[in-house]
Amino acid sequence: MGTEIEAAPVPRRSVPGPRPKRPPAGRARRGALRAVSVVAGGALLATAVFAGAQGVVSTAAARIASSALERELGGHVAVSVSAMPAWMLTQGRFQYLSVEGKGLRSGDLRIARLVAHWRNGRVSLAALRRGAPIGAWLTGGRLAVRLWLAPAALLAVIPQSPALRVTSLRLAPPGVWVDGRIRIGELTLPFRALGSPQVVDNGQVLVFRVTKLHAGPIVLRYALGIPVVDLSHTPLHPVLAIDGASVGAKAVQVELVNRAAR
Repeated sequence: MGTEIEAAPVPRRSVPGPRPKRPPAGRARRGALRAVSVVAGGALLATAVFAGAQGVVSTAAARIASSALERELGGHVAVSVSAMPAWMLTQGRFQYLSVEGKGLRSGDLRIARLVAHWRNGRVSLAALRRGAPIGAWLTGGRLAVRLWLAPAALLAVIPQSPALRVTSLRLAPPGVWVDGRIRIGELTLPFRALGSPQVVDNGQVLVFRVTKLHAGPIVLRYALGIPVVDLSHTPLHPVLAIDGASVGAKAVQVELVNRAAR
């Protein structure tokens, strides 16, 4: 009788299942690029909308300011204003405002040209809306103004009296030749004098300071201040002060600053 031998079972090999399909590399890159493009496009659109809003608000504010200044000073006025963010303008605040005007008048003073720069300023919107004078709505910040005043405009505002009558002004940088008549005691003499600009009365008045009078062949040492610009007679008086002046070939340049910044 033979011996039966049982064969050992043969182990089965595991067959791996199907691998998940991956999208082609090119398709993945295109998807990522589309996502980046959408985000970038949205950012650019938001920037453009924001910039457009800034421009619209700034332009409207500049138009309101130029109209108010032209109503007050006449002539032609161009205004540029910038504020970031734009909603600051709805509160009357801004970082920078510039003004350039020609052919203006403040009280009796004719202004050939005006240039102003205003930084970190503020205006009273209520006063601006009701058409109040300039002095009522200018507040805060650092405001610097330069005026160009022709000799004829200065001559028109010089106070005239029997004691002192000025008949002509001639610019001779850095001074001004002044012609007129002056009463000294019982005598009234024609005179010519070389004056230099000087600021007095805490920035309220600009005078031509004279130290010698030429009366024909006679030279008199005579100290005299001839007032030419008095801000108390203008709407600018409450907020602006004269900071200096210089004589040019065609005009006297007067520099003003807001009193709060002096």
